[in-house]
Amino acid sequence: MKIDYNKYVWALSILFSFCFAVQVCYVSVTLSPRFQHRQETIDHQLSLLAGQSWLQDGKETYNGAFQNRVLFPLILKGASCWKILRISQWYLILRFLSAFAMFLTVWLVLNRFVSSPRRLIIIAQGLLCYETIFSFDHGWEHTSDFFDVIFIALFIAAGWSKSRFVMLALVVGSSFNRESSLFGGIIWLCLYGVKTFDIGSRVKINWKEAGYGVLLSIVALISVQLIRFAFAGKMVTTSNEFVLTRSFENLLSELPKLNPTSWPILGVAMFLPVIIWLGSNWVRCDARGRGLILSGMLIFLITLVFGLVNELRVFLPTITILTVAAVHLENCSSFPPFQDGVSPSKTSNPIQSA
Repeated sequence: MKIDYNKYVWALSILFSFCFAVQVCYVSVTLSPRFQHRQETIDHQLSLLAGQSWLQDGKETYNGAFQNRVLFPLILKGASCWKILRISQWYLILRFLSAFAMFLTVWLVLNRFVSSPRRLIIIAQGLLCYETIFSFDHGWEHTSDFFDVIFIALFIAAGWSKSRFVMLALVVGSSFNRESSLFGGIIWLCLYGVKTFDIGSRVKINWKEAGYGVLLSIVALISVQLIRFAFAGKMVTTSNEFVLTRSFENLLSELPKLNPTSWPILGVAMFLPVIIWLGSNWVRCDARGRGLILSGMLIFLITLVFGLVNELRVFLPTITILTVAAVHLENCSSFPPFQDGVSPSKTSNPIQSA
């Protein structure tokens, strides 16, 4: 019996995405603090849509920075209108579906745009699964996290194909999930705005593309603020005070009680495999690979300054970019040396742009 190759690939992508989604959801929903706080997390979703405060550890709280993260809450509220299931059941189903969509999106991006072989995609999915589990060090589930990875993967796809309007649409759409929507502009800037980026070489800037990247980030920031005010009005100005040295202070406070389960150790374990993978293939890295790595480095630095680094979930955008870059470099290592700026998979990748 002749097997349809396309159906076989689709079946593999669905099966592996299903398995990895089951694994991350099982870990997330059964961790003690997250399990105990699940009802608070569900109430938090509905409070965001109403622009109201919510309970955290039994105490009333509000943070305007969350107010644009309404993508999952909107889906949850829409699904809960179908009364065949309780809202808590819909929550668990939608968490699983978002995890499944995360792994499936990564598969499709690596297969369609990075032209990776199946075995390499499966390894990348497994690595992403491993990395995602470390992001569960926070006591409450954040429903924006899986969508964060989805949008970063789609940013890379849009950047890879140099689709300006698709990237713009994704930036606006992802603003309904998290303020990491501005990373779409950074990815574009590093892929096309920085024409040369290598050790010992002079950096050259394509000002037209760099300007478009900056414009994308500005659109993202404006979209985030508009969404926040649309759902909460003036209450959105109530937010945690920003402290420039917050990451350094968090690290110093953790050092006296450092142990194998401390977030700095977990963070090292989260990043180390993908860094080693990148380093093993660096000598064959092309312009696109360096662009992805540069964007990952810039986003990492931005996260250190503005993010709560003791919640490792904030590093998921960086981890996603570096994982895709590692797969691309692995593809490059399968080819003989090539001219800088020319992808080694040019003959097999239908989407190539200057």
